[in-house]
Amino acid sequence: MKRLLRKLREFFKDDRAGPLVEEGLIIGLSILAIAILVTVILGILGWAGDSISSLMETIANLLPF
Repeated sequence: MKRLLRKLREFFKDDRAGPLVEEGLIIGLSILAIAILVTVILGILGWAGDSISSLMETIANLLPF
């Protein structure tokens, strides 16, 4: 039992993986930020495309052709 507790204590005191965890979190947050940015850009482009299509339809309806 003492040996198990000693191993657990050593495991929790070991901080060699700290930088790896930090880099993993930074990479994860970066991917999330890029995904949000791409979603916003695609939403804006979709809105702009719909607006231009609507404008072209309105202009086409106004012309006497």
